[in-house]
Amino acid sequence: PWAQAEFVGLASDPTAIATLGLLLLVRGPRWPVRALWVVPLAWCLLSAATLWTMGSAQGWVLCAAALLAVAAAWRD
Repeated sequence: PWAQAEFVGLASDPTAIATLGLLLLVRGPRWPVRALWVVPLAWCLLSAATLWTMGSAQGWVLCAAALLAVAAAWRD
């Protein structure tokens, strides 16, 4: 149901994934832009570890999103 849905800006996990997507689109000086990656990547890894500890398989979604974002940024 809608009451359990997670939306960007209201829930932390979708917001971190959306932030990674937005950071892929940002063009600018390398150092300041790369420094912004620390927070959403750390959140994805922390949340994935929490979900795995609770026995939820949803931790793979956050881990996959973080890895895909890093791979896409590395390719650029």
